[in-house]
Amino acid sequence: MKMKEVCQKTGLTERAVRYYIERGLIQPTATPSAVGRRTDYQFDGSHISELRDIAALRGCGFPLERILRIKQDPSEIPRQIEEQMKETESQERDVRKRREILSRIHLTSISDMGELAENLCREERTLSLPNLETEPNFRRLDEIEGAEEGDRAEALQRALRREMQKRGWLLAGIGLLLVLALGAGVLIHWRNKTAYTVFTSVSSATFLEKWPEEGELFATLRFGEGSELAGMTCTVRFENYPLYWAIVPGYEYIGASISAEVPLWQGRKEGIIIEGSIPSVDIVRLVQDEALARKYMVVTTVQGE
Repeated sequence: MKMKEVCQKTGLTERAVRYYIERGLIQPTATPSAVGRRTDYQFDGSHISELRDIAALRGCGFPLERILRIKQDPSEIPRQIEEQMKETESQERDVRKRREILSRIHLTSISDMGELAENLCREERTLSLPNLETEPNFRRLDEIEGAEEGDRAEALQRALRREMQKRGWLLAGIGLLLVLALGAGVLIHWRNKTAYTVFTSVSSATFLEKWPEEGELFATLRFGEGSELAGMTCTVRFENYPLYWAIVPGYEYIGASISAEVPLWQGRKEGIIIEGSIPSVDIVRLVQDEALARKYMVVTTVQGE
């Protein structure tokens, strides 16, 4: 059984399943991955059952270390349940303490964040907040508590100013990212602008040879008399491969229509753009550069005699 099917049957993410494997909670068969260095695993029905059991215990708040002890030694179950109950009771006491502190705050008398922080500091002196698992940084609160009574308000204001300054830098950073994103969008739009030209040979066109290349059909084309490209040859690509399979090399056709669509930024760099209210492609210059002709010139129609 593959990882994807295991995740579907257990409701767990692949990241969670891999983490449980790393912690030794389950031990599926490891197999080398065909892509990269990541290890693949093969699971069976027992692993599905184990993962569901782990998810149920995690849902009741059991930490992974406790689940691992229970798995390794089932006789530990009574003691681990007792420890979990004690931890749950401790968490409940912490929640009650937070609610008690918040209930002592007179909401009608608080008009801003500074007054709220000052009230919390005052209530904290009589009923301490519990320690959090995330180990927050209490440096600012310690600074305020350590100040003299007369300096406490000033210390609080300094802490709040630092916080506002951080938020200001964060907003400035977000604004800069938005400006960069807008600039990138404008640049992409500018780079995607193209010049388009359709040129129709007014006399004759002879296909000297043709050949398939990377799923497309190419040919060497020579323009006849009466065209501004008279006597010139170039390599062109057909717009529709199946329609032009019957082109006969050496046979003279009445004419051929050719289109050329070139990104403005690249065409200006190569010197093949004719500037104007609507920029166009200089067909003569394009024909003279075989690499660019192969890339941008496309035969759209061919007229036989």
